[in-house]
Amino acid sequence: MIGYHIAGEVGQRVRIRPRLADSLDKSLSSLASEVGFCAGTIIWVDDEDADGDGVTGDIVQVKWDTGMVSDYKTGFEGQYRLILDNQDIKGKGNRKRDLDADAEEKIIG
Repeated sequence: MIGYHIAGEVGQRVRIRPRLADSLDKSLSSLASEVGFCAGTIIWVDDEDADGDGVTGDIVQVKWDTGMVSDYKTGFEGQYRLILDNQDIKGKGNRKRDLDADAEEKIIG
């Protein structure tokens, strides 16, 4: 999640967290549906500590591929609305597991 697992940065490609779409809270469900479940790009990160917890970047602004621009919580009062888009993860040091190599590994402990 942006703001929890990874800091929000201008230029990152993001998506609404899937759980928001399934939420019983209608405001969160509509938040996910208003952008059509598409990806977007972070265009602004709040450089102030909006909620007083000692961490900056609590809110980011996203321009969605639909053209819509909105602000989203990325740590503000412990709420996280965004995840990194899978397409943005490719080529950033993540490797696919080699299942043949895993077969030779031993689990200890």
